[in-house]
Amino acid sequence: DLERKSVEPIALAADVPPRTLQKFLATHLWDEDAVSRRQREILMKDHADENAVAVIDEASFAKKGDKTPAVQRQYCGCTGKKENCVLSVHLAYATPRMQALVDEDIFLPEHAWDADRDRCREAGIPDDVRHRPKWRMALEFLERSIADGVRFRYLTADEACGGCGEFRRSVGAMGLTYNVEVPRTHTSG
Repeated sequence: DLERKSVEPIALAADVPPRTLQKFLATHLWDEDAVSRRQREILMKDHADENAVAVIDEASFAKKGDKTPAVQRQYCGCTGKKENCVLSVHLAYATPRMQALVDEDIFLPEHAWDADRDRCREAGIPDDVRHRPKWRMALEFLERSIADGVRFRYLTADEACGGCGEFRRSVGAMGLTYNVEVPRTHTSG
C-alpha cells in the first residue's frame, strides 16, 4: 500500500535499514529471464482478460555527463525537449482493472554507443548487447510474452513503432487489432 515503491520506502515499511536492502539488490545476481517468465505466469493466472491491451511506450530519464550507459543527446519525453537522456522501451499489459509492466529494456543508440564497443565495455554493456530499433525491441517483447502465455487482444503504440510497416504487419500477423500513431508524412507500407 505504499505510494512510492522504491527501495527506501519499501525498506522503511518492512522495518529494515534502507542500505541493507540496497546492498541486497546491488550485490546479488538475479536470473532476470526466469523472474520475468514467472511474473508473466502470475499475471495470466491472476489477471487474464480477454480484452487486454498491449501498450508499447518508451520512458526517458534526463542524465548529465556521458558515462551513464546508453546516454545520448536525444528527445527526452520527461522534459519535452532534446537533451542528454537514457531511453527505455516498455511493454505493458492493460485491462480496465489493472496495468502491469510485462517487459522492458534500455535503448542502445546506434552511433554514439553501438559503434563504440570500447565505450560500451567501459560502461558495463556486454558485447552481445547491440542496437535494435525501438520497433524491433517491441516485437521481441511481444513474441517473448506471447510465447510465455500472455494473451493480448489489442495493441497501441506511438510512431516509433507505428511508423514502421514491418512492425504493423508483424502485429497484424499475430492476430492483434492495433491502433498506432504514424508520422504525419507517412504515405503507405
